[in-house]
Amino acid sequence: MSSGKAPGSDAIPAEVFKHGGPRRWGVKDKFLRILKKRTSSISASGREPATTKKGISLLNISRKIFIHIILNSLNGNLEQGLFTGNQCDFQRHRGTTDMILTAHQTQEKCQEMQTHLSTTFVDLTKAFDRGKRDGLWKIRRKFGYP
Repeated sequence: MSSGKAPGSDAIPAEVFKHGGPRRWGVKDKFLRILKKRTSSISASGREPATTKKGISLLNISRKIFIHIILNSLNGNLEQGLFTGNQCDFQRHRGTTDMILTAHQTQEKCQEMQTHLSTTFVDLTKAFDRGKRDGLWKIRRKFGYP
């Protein structure tokens, strides 16, 4: 989080979270419970057409922090080897060159053999705004996160 940026609709600047001191960590659980209530009540609509224009809006710093907490915990689970042999993933601290080369070679091989190939790319940072919040909380509980 960069300092000096404009806060979102909650009007809490990033400096509050950065320089809050030890007391800030004492209220972390309460903060997460409140944030869970706020975010679980928000319902995301279905995909919008590409022609839909949206105005520029500022995201709440607290929401960004919350999403990073969830993303980091999910990345921790992914690093424990939840992918099977026929899946690959782009993870932090791993090179992408081998993954891109493997995907390219697989695509070429399927074209040679005239077979179908299905590929899925998921950006977890964007998946949070489209998914159902209840499902996300169930998955988190399954992996032992509050």
